[in-house]
Amino acid sequence: MNKLLTENSFAEEVIGRAKTVLVSNEGPAIITSIIVRPIEDNISARLVFTGSVKFDEKLIKHLDEIILSHVNEILMMMDLPIHSFDISAQNIGAVSSNDSEFVVQGYSADVPIFLAMLSAGLQLPINQSSLFTGHISSNEGDISQVKSLVEKSEAAEIEKSIIEFVYPSLNNDTSLKVLKPKEYERTVSALRSCRGKIKLVEVDDTYELIKKTFSDESICLSSLISNYFGKNFAEIDKGKLTSIINYLHSENKNRFWKSLEENLLSKRVARSHSLLNNYLDYFLRTKKYPESFGIDLTNLIMSLPLTSKKTAGLFPIVPHDKYIQLIQYADESDYEDISFLHDIVFERVKTKNINIDLKATDLIKNNISSEIIDYILEKLDPNYIDAKILKPIDESRTTYIFDKINTASYDAFIESITNFYIHIVRHTNSESVKAEREKYSIEVLDLMKKIYPQKADYNSAITNGMNGYNGGLRIIFDKITEYLKQTSKDKYILATINEVVDPLNYEIKKTLVEEIIKRDGSQLDIDKSLLIPEKYVENYIQIIQAYAHSKHMLNNIFTRL
Repeated sequence: MNKLLTENSFAEEVIGRAKTVLVSNEGPAIITSIIVRPIEDNISARLVFTGSVKFDEKLIKHLDEIILSHVNEILMMMDLPIHSFDISAQNIGAVSSNDSEFVVQGYSADVPIFLAMLSAGLQLPINQSSLFTGHISSNEGDISQVKSLVEKSEAAEIEKSIIEFVYPSLNNDTSLKVLKPKEYERTVSALRSCRGKIKLVEVDDTYELIKKTFSDESICLSSLISNYFGKNFAEIDKGKLTSIINYLHSENKNRFWKSLEENLLSKRVARSHSLLNNYLDYFLRTKKYPESFGIDLTNLIMSLPLTSKKTAGLFPIVPHDKYIQLIQYADESDYEDISFLHDIVFERVKTKNINIDLKATDLIKNNISSEIIDYILEKLDPNYIDAKILKPIDESRTTYIFDKINTASYDAFIESITNFYIHIVRHTNSESVKAEREKYSIEVLDLMKKIYPQKADYNSAITNGMNGYNGGLRIIFDKITEYLKQTSKDKYILATINEVVDPLNYEIKKTLVEEIIKRDGSQLDIDKSLLIPEKYVENYIQIIQAYAHSKHMLNNIFTRL
């Protein structure tokens, strides 16, 4: 059975616990959990091992010198307290069924022990549907190959609770040193057979391990609980360790809003409230008012589908008592934002004036150096436009989760398409946009009329959206997305031309046309001797627009001109 399709993707996440798989010479592979607790008492031992499962002395020395040192260096670089840790393995079946003692040997449990230690030290939850194995061979966090990957991958595939198997990369230099050729081939074959049944994740070092293991939401929660949210750390070049620190502490504000939106769209009320409460508690502890919190939360709430807004228990989304405490730390510059937050707290989202502070651009008018030409054509390259303009719109459409393709009334239909439009604006506008529902409603209705210029088509689209016919709201959202992609692309191209090209500057217009012919002329179905730049100077806008769209359109323009 394909567990990737059948298991709950929001598996339990636990602090200080990581699953691993152990292989002994006497029995099958055994899945267990490594459990790590920080020890608050002052004790001389840095590591304490408890429970019925024993750890080999050689392994204990390795864990102390390599794994604990690596974890503590991360904590110290983040200005967080270092710990002694209590380590145990969850009761293994072999221990309870045999008189013999089960002893953990070798280094294949390094990765889960490291993760459980880091999790306990940072209050960083670990997904319990993931299974880990790997040897951490250096203080820099290099992960080396381990034996018995065949048996371990098979155990991961069989165990119903496991949907992800994390192991050392087979492309790692250590693989052929640890695995004999036949075992290497067996391992590759076994892992290949697991594809599509469980998620396979290869890692080379602890930086890559952290990136692939911990979700944005987990890191954000950790940063709020452990007080490193938004904190800047001293720039110390320590190779991979520096990369780990930068990854954990940067972008946590973006992680917060992304995670909150995903939870709200998926109607996970408890997780949404937990995230918000931890966010508010952090700012209450630090005695600060979070910048633009009211406006950002208002925009997010306004963009949600109707069914998400009506999720039982969602409101009040911000507790009244925390709102009262929070505004005590606001200064005069926060007063407008507080009015938005007040309306959210008391469930009165009012309209406000839009205030978009557009950034000034550096105009390029007279310089026609090769660097400037390269800059212009790079910004107008179709691949660049796809990545910068079209991809964000596509991604925002993909992340919009809604469970009904019809509405109960015309007003509900207008609200639904307005919510979707606000969602697109939030994800594609680089500046903070203040909430004004009426303005968005007017804009999206104007879009509908442009998408469906014939009155009969327009009325039919509304009927379909209200009743769920012919794809209902889903088709309308797709039509709005495609229209916005096309118009955004056209606006971007024209804005770029106007930004960098002085229409009275003959030389720069000629140079641009000349460069386009030089770059793409060989791919056009036209006599090259006819492609004389001076001939096309006054048509430079059409030529640049065609260049930015496709080779086919460029060919048509030159042929027609």
